[in-house]
Amino acid sequence: MIVIKFKKAVVALILSVIFVFLVVGVPAIVSASSPAPEFVVVLDAGHGGIDGGVVGVNSGICERELNMIITYKVKALLEKRGIGVALTRDSGTGVETTITKKQEDMRQRKEKIIKAAPDLVVSIHQNKFSSPNRRGAQAFFWADKTLADSLQAALNEKINMPNQRREYSALKGDYYILQCTDYPSALVECGFLSSPLDEALLITDEYQNKIAECICTGIINYLMA
Repeated sequence: MIVIKFKKAVVALILSVIFVFLVVGVPAIVSASSPAPEFVVVLDAGHGGIDGGVVGVNSGICERELNMIITYKVKALLEKRGIGVALTRDSGTGVETTITKKQEDMRQRKEKIIKAAPDLVVSIHQNKFSSPNRRGAQAFFWADKTLADSLQAALNEKINMPNQRREYSALKGDYYILQCTDYPSALVECGFLSSPLDEALLITDEYQNKIAECICTGIINYLMA
């Protein structure tokens, strides 16, 4: 009888310890493993919805899809490094073709940037030119060019020098997304869909990964400077 009572007491003690651990210990563990990120970045995938942007000269790929693919690749790379990422659009949203709806879309992107209160903003696009010989990845800025310079340096090293044997400089660009807030902002034109050579690279997963890695490197180098 004494043995049975002793066993019951031991079981009761074990259950009490488990209960205390679940009530007190687990929340502490969960909260400790989910700290707020030190940095937050907004990625803006250009165009969207029925606004396809420029179109590939041979493949017919729409810029909006390519922008979104590269944006998600950059997002994944940044998040692996513990950097918080907010998007101005996902794969299912975007602008319409009318001017008024285009303006509304840009206003909403501005609101999302302000809500995120980021350390920086990077807008991702594809380029077009009348000559099919125009190639390369280019970064643009409006006010401070520090972020664009960091992005351009990474793009020059891994994209422009290996493919065109030349470097580019970050340029000033009159784009709404660069001017709509005071957060450090840059726009990246990943390549020219009007160039058969650039287009053939841009539609491959391998090259998209290289572009994403360059953008990620440029962002991190800027944040850590």
